[in-house]
Amino acid sequence: MRKGWLSLLLAAVLLVIPVGQASVQGKGGRYINFRAIQHDDNTLTVDGVLGDPVVTGEEVTVELSTGEFTIVQGRKVYVDTKLSEIKGTVNKNGYFRLRTPPVKSEQLKDNRLSIEVKDKYGNKPARTYDLPIELKSDNPALFTRNDSYARSMDKTQLAVSTETARKMGEKAEKLAKRLATGNSVSFFLDSKGKLWGWGDVPGMFDKSVPDDLYVTWRQPKVISTIPDVIQIDATGMCGALLTKQGVIWQWNPLNIDRAPVRIGKMSGVREIAVDKFGDGLILKQDGTLYRWTVNSSVHKVNGEYPPPVITIKKIPGLSGITSIKISNPNLYRPLYLALQNNGKVWAWGDLSNIGSSSRVDKPQQLKEFPPIRQIATYSNYPLLVSNDAELWSYVSKEDRSGVEAALVEIGIAAVFNNSPYVLADNGNYHEWTEKSRRFSFEPVSIMTGMQAVVRGESGFSSPDHILAVNAEGHLVSWGNNHHGQLGVSAAVPVPSSPVMISKVSNAVSVTTSSKHVLALDRAGSIYGWGSNESKQIDSSGRVEVLSPTHIIMTQGVKKLAAGEGFSLYLDQKGTLYGWGNLKQFGIESAGAPKQITVIPENIKDISVFESNVAVLGVSGQVYLIDKVTNIAGSKTSDTKQSSVRIVGQISDATSIAMGSQYGYALRKDGTVSYWKKTAVGDPISAKQLNGLRNITTLAAARANGDYLLALDKGGDVWAWGDNTARQLGMKVKSKLTVPTNVTNEPTRITDSEYTSVGKKLKYRSITASRNGALLLTSSNEMLVMGFNSYALKAEKLYLNVAYAEAHDSNMYWIIGGKLYVKGSSNDSGQMGTGTKAFIHNPLPVTTSTGIKLKAA
Repeated sequence: MRKGWLSLLLAAVLLVIPVGQASVQGKGGRYINFRAIQHDDNTLTVDGVLGDPVVTGEEVTVELSTGEFTIVQGRKVYVDTKLSEIKGTVNKNGYFRLRTPPVKSEQLKDNRLSIEVKDKYGNKPARTYDLPIELKSDNPALFTRNDSYARSMDKTQLAVSTETARKMGEKAEKLAKRLATGNSVSFFLDSKGKLWGWGDVPGMFDKSVPDDLYVTWRQPKVISTIPDVIQIDATGMCGALLTKQGVIWQWNPLNIDRAPVRIGKMSGVREIAVDKFGDGLILKQDGTLYRWTVNSSVHKVNGEYPPPVITIKKIPGLSGITSIKISNPNLYRPLYLALQNNGKVWAWGDLSNIGSSSRVDKPQQLKEFPPIRQIATYSNYPLLVSNDAELWSYVSKEDRSGVEAALVEIGIAAVFNNSPYVLADNGNYHEWTEKSRRFSFEPVSIMTGMQAVVRGESGFSSPDHILAVNAEGHLVSWGNNHHGQLGVSAAVPVPSSPVMISKVSNAVSVTTSSKHVLALDRAGSIYGWGSNESKQIDSSGRVEVLSPTHIIMTQGVKKLAAGEGFSLYLDQKGTLYGWGNLKQFGIESAGAPKQITVIPENIKDISVFESNVAVLGVSGQVYLIDKVTNIAGSKTSDTKQSSVRIVGQISDATSIAMGSQYGYALRKDGTVSYWKKTAVGDPISAKQLNGLRNITTLAAARANGDYLLALDKGGDVWAWGDNTARQLGMKVKSKLTVPTNVTNEPTRITDSEYTSVGKKLKYRSITASRNGALLLTSSNEMLVMGFNSYALKAEKLYLNVAYAEAHDSNMYWIIGGKLYVKGSSNDSGQMGTGTKAFIHNPLPVTTSTGIKLKAA
């Protein structure tokens, strides 16, 4: 132990320093700035900058200690205890970065941690922190272009030499070239020359189906249709193959007959690349570059389509090319990159993101960069690795007037095309944010140790899937598996036909959040499935429950509701119960139902949209229960309070509906009032939604924006709000600024037709979601808006429907006590079929016979 009066004095001085940083002017006028960053494993990164005079290699020491006031010889003094000490050196700019051992709160006196940085002159600024430290390693603002620390880094902070980083990058790039991913499809070329494919594979690769179809292979199969393949590339829904004989094949769903197109035969081909339109590049061993285009006629000649016109032209002005890459943007034309053997980079195509034209046909040199050894693209930006293991790209200028070439990060081994994931020289992967210097300080943990990682897309708005080579050389994958593109299981996570959820019998109602589902049977049993991250299903400890599990049996359940990490039920007596994350209700989280008492009266109705909870009291008053906030001054982050607000201007509501930004109340006189969410603590007042009268039922949801559906006594259907997602149909305006009659829009399913109903019907209920709405008539017929329900036709699963619920892309409905589901939202097992469509952790890519594919 030692006395720490200096630490106390410095701590007082540092109160004026920005949060997370310390600064002091010491001997010789030197300033020392540093900060502490906390990691998930409780280790700290302490980094900073020494002011002038700076000597490269100067030693700095970081000491961690804790302390408290105590009585020593009758005097009250501050005594601190040293926890650890680490040493490091600065670079030529005075920058240092050190990683400390883990620090746990139980080691600290009064939860106080002191960090002191010493230089060779004896300067030792310090700062005292409370755990947890406010600045976290996953903060995206760390090391941005405005960060003086980031500007002071240089290649002396590299984990390995630039030569070692280069070899690591070359190995990763070589492995990545044997992997190809497109939209919902994956390919792999093994060391024996076998080509494997899985996911939505073009029908040309399966002789059992016509060439104009895609076939779903949920586990890898050998592709033997085209022999002697030595390279494959895929972008979007297009792809290309190169054979040992130099023959290039292309496929494109936009080709008239969707059959493979023979681009041609060339000798000495080194590499090919295909763009999202089916055109591509051919790189020859001599460093020359060619471009092919495919033009198909849409007009038949003598009853048949003529063969496509294929053009192959040499790209003038380029020589000594060693690598080529093409981007896969969603909304733009592709960006084409070529790397010369002298480290120069050439670009053409859509250069609008980097300060040029959207259509540049002639390659232009990107002159702002140092000599480059590896190229890639992401979101139409170049990602370039220099000879000094630096990552370069274009970032926004300080004044936001455009972009400029800039150093993003040091210590980089490899980049991968159409991927934000970058391999650092220490074997970790980090994620880059386009158009910025943002580079995740905390590595992507599940990628650590992977030798190569490639990213595949799964459609415009669907999550990506990842294909990687792990440390043992095996192929692993994770992410979106809707179409079997992960190749990890034969299970069908998203059936194309309606599925009966057999583990719930005699069902009477169902409700769902975006991640979990609750169902009630006639006997009073409540079942749940889907995400269980917050124990919103049960206390079993399972993160996900993939098929219905029994939660509780209780009598008198009036309504179920599922929210963001919590579950609720309201009984006939007006008492509310909940489980899961209940902190916004003012009580501790629970794995089983417990009573919620934050509402000062008995409850008539509840409506939940994710974290938004609206409650209707028996008096007609409406309450809003906001997401949890910390109690000021609390020493524990688990102590929470509920924020319950009364919605003003409403005292006679009969039912409620909650959306993302808006809530709605049906009044006794048949009119509708609405309110908009405000900041926690601010008052909420409702306004009348003019144009709605004699309303009986409400349903609220969010697609691209919030929208409301309402039924009136006369059988009319009304809509108000956002329809830019066209969930209400193409005939309805995209923005409904006043309530609009959409009575003719619901789609009716019959034996002979599947068309808009075109007339009034007597509806008894309506439910809305991101994809549209489900309406039940008084005769228990189900009609839809937005949803594709044609698959219900064969077995007449639209008749005798007792209950229906819509959420996201899923529709749930009950016929004769049997619970059915159809849709595509199954990332957490919401369909209750025993499987899920999104895999969070790497799994081995495995054939149907149990063989694990290996790349190295």
